[in-house]
Amino acid sequence: MPSLWTNHPPGWTAIDRSNGVAVVSVESPKQSGLKPRVLSCAHRPEEPETPDDLGRLIQSASAKSYPKTLLLDRGGYQLHLLEKPNVRQEELESSLRLLLTSLLNYPSANAALSWMTVPPNAAAPNRPVQIYVVSADKSLVDRESAVFKSAGCGLSAVDIPEAAQRNISALIDTSAKGCCLVHATDGGVQITVTFQGELFVEHYLTELLFDPVNPGEQKAADHEFDRVALEIQRSLDFVRRNYAYIPIDHVTLAPTPRDVGLHQALSTRMMEPVELLNLNDLFDLSACPGLKSPEQQSLYFNALGASLRYLGAAA
Repeated sequence: MPSLWTNHPPGWTAIDRSNGVAVVSVESPKQSGLKPRVLSCAHRPEEPETPDDLGRLIQSASAKSYPKTLLLDRGGYQLHLLEKPNVRQEELESSLRLLLTSLLNYPSANAALSWMTVPPNAAAPNRPVQIYVVSADKSLVDRESAVFKSAGCGLSAVDIPEAAQRNISALIDTSAKGCCLVHATDGGVQITVTFQGELFVEHYLTELLFDPVNPGEQKAADHEFDRVALEIQRSLDFVRRNYAYIPIDHVTLAPTPRDVGLHQALSTRMMEPVELLNLNDLFDLSACPGLKSPEQQSLYFNALGASLRYLGAAA
């Protein structure tokens, strides 16, 4: 599995299959201060029946023969937070495989690995350095690659939603403040905390916030809002205890598939202000005006993040 943030072609075509198939092509900015430009996008609410159908859908949103990256389904990989082994760089992968031996349900030798180091705590330099390690069964990655190869759309990389969200955060945050970004979908809620483009905290909740609320079930819905607010607060408290030098003065809520009152619910439950994110502020959407609606921004959110591989650091 290639590094999560190998770079730097002029742009990427990203494919997300978490809700049907969403494909987007994004041109990386040619100079500082410009926005990444969305060139084309396409979505199909169900999986294409044949490789040819998949290929046609991808090609309809592919631009300039950009390399393609696929977001793995959440069940197709594991993300581990480990203490970074104190070994030479060339020995790191073998050391990580050894650490993962008891954590995987397949031989660690068969794992495709990538990783991202959590920056050392500037206020506590003697603390062990931590590292996020992504593992996926090579046989699964090979199967995915074969599907896209047969569709005439070979993959150049694979990504995960956490890395895609980190990339969106890197467009939001500044060198002076951290970013707590919350992305809620039909499947669950992804929370990330980043600072200066680095991922410090990630947490995923399987709260189903967008299921219809029937009469008499409002208490259950309120409990789900309570839980999401609590987990966001815990993530912020963890950062403040362990990385006191990272200032975070608000929470950013990504666009959602539907308006179920999440913004209002979080605003009344949290100490920090909750600000709504509009991806039009981060991307040039002029070529795809349909992406200006919150619902469409939510649908393409992870694919857009995966297209920003130029922002990442090497693993």
